[in-house]
Amino acid sequence: MALDGLFISKLRAELEINLSGSRVEKIYQPSKDELIFVMRYPGGQRRLFISARADCPRIHFMTRNIENPAKPPMFCMLLRKLLGGARFNGVEQIGLDRILFLKFLSKNEMGDDVELILAVEIMGKYSNIILVNENGKIVDSLKRVNEYKYSVREVLPGNTYHLPPMQNKLNITTSSLNDIYERVTSFGSSMLSSALLKSLEGVSKLFCNELVFDFFGADEVVSEISQPDKLISALAVYKNKILSDKIQPVILMDKNRPKEFYFMPIKQYGSLLSQREFNSLSEMLESFYFERDRLFRTKQRAHLLSKTISTAIEHTSRRINIQSQELARTENAEEYKKYGELIAANAYSWQKGSSEYEVFDYYSGENVSIKVDCSLTPM
Repeated sequence: MALDGLFISKLRAELEINLSGSRVEKIYQPSKDELIFVMRYPGGQRRLFISARADCPRIHFMTRNIENPAKPPMFCMLLRKLLGGARFNGVEQIGLDRILFLKFLSKNEMGDDVELILAVEIMGKYSNIILVNENGKIVDSLKRVNEYKYSVREVLPGNTYHLPPMQNKLNITTSSLNDIYERVTSFGSSMLSSALLKSLEGVSKLFCNELVFDFFGADEVVSEISQPDKLISALAVYKNKILSDKIQPVILMDKNRPKEFYFMPIKQYGSLLSQREFNSLSEMLESFYFERDRLFRTKQRAHLLSKTISTAIEHTSRRINIQSQELARTENAEEYKKYGELIAANAYSWQKGSSEYEVFDYYSGENVSIKVDCSLTPM
């Protein structure tokens, strides 16, 4: 999914507009990696959902209800204490990094205004939600990180907050087209989409592939680009798209399965994937992840049900096999029962050591020969 720095920059603008003039009314923590802020504004309220789950980190407004635990976790209680009633004071993004800084004006123990910052780091398995005070110190975080978990930086209460290591890439919104062109063409042996990914900050593979498809039709080696000027034109067009306030959130659907999303229409898949348009990024993100989670839960339940049925079939098969063997062993049960009666009726006339008894079968009126174990007595 393309929750890249470009997407987050558009999301930042949406959050800024919709959170302006609001206050924190309630805070919930429905799971260990998720938070919900109920933001009250004149005339209504909005619920801001923040997730630091490794498989789907994100931030957006939500309309669906999520069940909350009876007892809030410690981090949630800390946020309630420090941010309850706090006024939203803006949201920032440094460059095209995948971090949003939500600023709040709150009151300290003395009743003075203090600014607290909630750093929402959307970085895959390294995603985190960190509360930072006015001095740049970490108050606490959703996931505490020590040197054994992540050697690059520690995220612990009392430590100074530091940004994750920056990459040496160019920002397409602020760098000149010539600088970007020179950086991209320096990766002469790479494919163009790969060179763009290595050169530009905050872009996803989806974005790079879309630019290449839109202007070149197919990916090609950078050193073999037949029309270098076209690359400058492509960069200029996409730079204007990014700088424009106009967005068109879409989800790319593979039949009924959501596959990708972005803040603008995607052409590279042609007719292979259909596109669903949305009015806002939050609406699109909520729909995408709700549908994805629903399909995942359905698949999980189907797998569990299949496993239960397979276990039941295996257990029943074993029982049938055992009973079939027992049934095979008792195939001549009635005949052996009759022999037993005949031997018992004539036991007085035989001695131990015989291997065969000759008896009169009063059922059929004929003599029959019964083979026996010579080591056993007739009885």
